[in-house]
Amino acid sequence: MKTIIPFTILLLVNTNNLAFSASENTPASSSEGAFFFLGLIGLIVVISGVVMRCPSCGKWWARVSKGKREIDRKGSYKTVTRRDTQYNKNGEAVGHIERQEQVHITTVYYENYYNCKYCRHQWTSVSSKEYEG
Repeated sequence: MKTIIPFTILLLVNTNNLAFSASENTPASSSEGAFFFLGLIGLIVVISGVVMRCPSCGKWWARVSKGKREIDRKGSYKTVTRRDTQYNKNGEAVGHIERQEQVHITTVYYENYYNCKYCRHQWTSVSSKEYEG
């Protein structure tokens, strides 16, 4: 872990010349572009490993989902922007109108259950999902 994070930061910090050089209008070399994408991939790997780690043993990619259970459901209203398309008499789209509308939202809260595949630690988290209607 201690070697991956500095390596990823080094890759991302060294990308300031990717688009164009400050002194001349020449495109950056393809090796700099490849260097950037390797840094981006490294960053994605680090983030996914940290998100999936066990809170007890700290190992990355240890989380195994064991299901979820609905624990609450709440209704509320929310303002959304709708985009309607206007058509002429030939059926061709000629413009758009944006309008705001109050809609009923149902928010469902879930308790998620996880196990560590290495140390068998069990933990939970709460997540939510919004539905219109």
